[in-house]
Amino acid sequence: MLGFILAIAVLLTGSFDWIPQATTGNGAYDEFIRLPIDARAKQFGTFEPETKALVKRTHAQRWLDEHRTSLSREQTGIVEEAIRFVTPEIYATPERPEIRKREEAIINKLRCSLGRKNAMAAFVFDAPAANAPASWRSRVDEWLSWFSECAV
Repeated sequence: MLGFILAIAVLLTGSFDWIPQATTGNGAYDEFIRLPIDARAKQFGTFEPETKALVKRTHAQRWLDEHRTSLSREQTGIVEEAIRFVTPEIYATPERPEIRKREEAIINKLRCSLGRKNAMAAFVFDAPAANAPASWRSRVDEWLSWFSECAV
């Protein structure tokens, strides 16, 4: 199973020439996130590992800043740990076993602590909104998923 953090990088291709590689996170992120979803997906794949990490970290940090007051200290710590994990190295050498193992552990911590929707909202650019109305079936699926991944 591809992790939230690396899945998007593996699946995407395209061109994103106008973002300099040494830019600040806010400028690169703001320009990037304004793109239509299809263009965003294509262009993320062309970033250098440093820019991928910078943009992904900015996305997660902004999610954390927005939701910090509703999170426990433990949840905040887990999100901060995941943000620290997002480095250029994980994009430059994504298939290294130690990176994959650590990624899986962090993803599991995020899912179990925040729930699948919030974990995705924090680290996936085009994730469905975590506060979107859920059907009874999607709620049951989320509960069963949480139980099998976190409680057992």
